[in-house]
Amino acid sequence: MPTTGWETIVKGNGPRTLVLIPGAMGTASIFNAAADALATNVRVIVASTPAEPDVNVIADQLGLLLTTHNAPKVDLLGTSFGGYAAQFFAAKYPERVGTLILSNTMADPSFSPRRRPLEELQAEPADEMLGKAVKMIGNTPPSQTRDTLLYQLGIEAPEVFKARQVGLAMGGTAPLVDLAKINLVLIDTADDPVVAPPARDHLVERYSGSKRVTLDHGGHFPYVVNLDAFVKTVREAIGVPA
Repeated sequence: MPTTGWETIVKGNGPRTLVLIPGAMGTASIFNAAADALATNVRVIVASTPAEPDVNVIADQLGLLLTTHNAPKVDLLGTSFGGYAAQFFAAKYPERVGTLILSNTMADPSFSPRRRPLEELQAEPADEMLGKAVKMIGNTPPSQTRDTLLYQLGIEAPEVFKARQVGLAMGGTAPLVDLAKINLVLIDTADDPVVAPPARDHLVERYSGSKRVTLDHGGHFPYVVNLDAFVKTVREAIGVPA
């Protein structure tokens, strides 16, 4: 199975490898600041998914990609769409994951009030879909998040953006991660405008007993606007000191 189309950034060295998977509105570079902060004593691989909507295929491709990077077992962090996809990988390949960190994400996309019908998404041209997202973000008040997203959407391939939207619509509920085999940590933010409270509650209930850290701010992108707290939380989750 080919792994073409993945965008990867590798930083740092250390006894542990941490893989970061960004969400729908982001290339690998959206994690640059977090990766730099984490890479002081951790090997960090940012792996941005390709124009592939099937999260089961993404899970298999990620396994092959990590093999090429000599990473048989990793700590895995996924945010938003990346967190959704990460659950498929961890459920299918539990032996390859030490700690799974799910940040600002969900297990069941049907909880999203913004979810559009699959057929509608599939029929819409990728450039039009991306253009609508750019217009929506551009109409929000000036902020660090707005500037970051406009830059990211400006360099993100329309086909990749569309594939992630379609993937959320077609994927269904993510498979359960085996908590007997994987340490799972949940990160969310009190002011996340994207992942609705019912979706957050569903994820927490699904993994009752797992550690949950709620940051007081950061919106849907705490690794951008609440970087220090996000990095501290991730380091504590994988047991690596600053």
